[in-house]
Amino acid sequence: QWESRPHVLEDSMISARRRRRRSLLIECAIAAACATIVTAGLVILVGSVTDLWLPLDASRYVAEAEWLRNRSDVLPNIHPPVFPIVVFGFDLLTDRWSAVLLAMTLGYTLYLVATYTLIRQRHAPLVAALATLLAAPTPLFAEIMGWGGGSNLMGVAAAVGALAMCERWIRRGSGAVTTGALIGLAIAAHPI
Repeated sequence: QWESRPHVLEDSMISARRRRRRSLLIECAIAAACATIVTAGLVILVGSVTDLWLPLDASRYVAEAEWLRNRSDVLPNIHPPVFPIVVFGFDLLTDRWSAVLLAMTLGYTLYLVATYTLIRQRHAPLVAALATLLAAPTPLFAEIMGWGGGSNLMGVAAAVGALAMCERWIRRGSGAVTTGALIGLAIAAHPI
């Protein structure tokens, strides 16, 4: 039956691949939205318990962003380039202290998305979501946020993302370039 109509089988395989790809994109969008909501909730919770203040590392990020905007002649030269560039991007949109908080929030959100992606390689979406929710409020990240370790957040997010893509590369044979790019990003974010 299929031998007389090979194009029908090929068309059904292509449409099945498209449906899987579309559902994966929807799942990724939902995971990113949930990670953003969880991050915002944790920032609001921490802000209600203590004043949101920016420690020494955060002031260094501001100084690095100032240098990138040609407002300063002195480059602090303390952090690798990724996080100060993200702060600089947010600094173009808002004030400098909010830019640091937004960049740290972005780093934490990317960590949650990378964690979900890593766990999702082997488990169902619900299990991955629950495990990510359990990983979200760990004391390690509260401490990193406390000292203003935005470079650390970006580095950990990129490293966990690299692990997820490496797992994909091993299991499916695709993702080598993404794995390499994320490893490079992790190194450029923080020498972990």
